[in-house]
Amino acid sequence: MDIRLKSYGVTIGDYHTYSDLGLSFQSKEIEMPSIQTKLVKVPLRNGSLDYSEVGTGKVQYSDRTVKITFWVFDKYVNWAVIRSKIANYLHGQKVKIIFDDDPNYYYYGRLSMSGLKYVQEGVAEVVFTATCDPYKYNITSSAERWLWDPFNFSEDVINQFVDVEVTTTRTVIITATQTFNNPIFTVNSSDGEGMDLHDTRTGETTHLDDGETILYDLELNVGINTFTMSGSGTFSINYVGGKL
Repeated sequence: MDIRLKSYGVTIGDYHTYSDLGLSFQSKEIEMPSIQTKLVKVPLRNGSLDYSEVGTGKVQYSDRTVKITFWVFDKYVNWAVIRSKIANYLHGQKVKIIFDDDPNYYYYGRLSMSGLKYVQEGVAEVVFTATCDPYKYNITSSAERWLWDPFNFSEDVINQFVDVEVTTTRTVIITATQTFNNPIFTVNSSDGEGMDLHDTRTGETTHLDDGETILYDLELNVGINTFTMSGSGTFSINYVGGKL
């Protein structure tokens, strides 16, 4: 099959590499992020002491590199125009990167673009390299309604909390992945007095005033986390998970 007919591509920022830029996908390399370790050698002891999780309670990772190679099919005399056009859109920008075969997640990082390299007559190669966060993130937050078309029943997790109604109490279950943002709670109580969030794991209760509240101290465990919301009105939770 003629490679120019392949519509597979990558959405980078606001542009799809094939539909918007006419780039023909060739390959991708998504490196695993390196593990941040703290090993201490102790004299007269077998092995080292591993303090890698001290302070955070979990493994931390460094940035990861995403490299994507494309071909451009056009005459050599047009290469300079094409290069400038694409560079003006993407070179140096911090962008979301969404692959067509993994549409529920995005990588986020700073993108750089190579010059156009000769491959053969009428064909040039261009390489995008991005330094990204270690995790890829859910394309949809829990404060948005899920799109069922790209949903993967074997891999994806639904956390949807959009204008959830409460009359007295309501159980809230957040299924956390390997990484997440600090959840943002938006409360609209019927009496203007806010609501109470009870953490069934720790027994602690936090009062949430009407409006947005970011719970910076709320630690979610990977897997199921159960809470109880008490009050009357509606609430939403903005949570974005991710995985390696």
